[in-house]
Amino acid sequence: MHSIRIEPTSHGSCLVDVQCTCGTNGLTDEATKVASFKHEVKMVAGTPPILLSCHCGKRYQLLSQNSHIHVQCVMSK
Repeated sequence: MHSIRIEPTSHGSCLVDVQCTCGTNGLTDEATKVASFKHEVKMVAGTPPILLSCHCGKRYQLLSQNSHIHVQCVMSK
């Protein structure tokens, strides 16, 4: 990934924007099929991971861990 922007909210979650290594941001949430610059991550351990995909084929996982968020590149489709 090229960059990550994290914006805390007032209700226990964060809005996360991941920019792909190809330069694209506004990635698509694979569960909802919604492309957005802001993906809401609830700051609670045990929350299911959010999988984001880019048109270039790269995929990213957002995983909440109470006080922080793991963001990692996962295998392409």
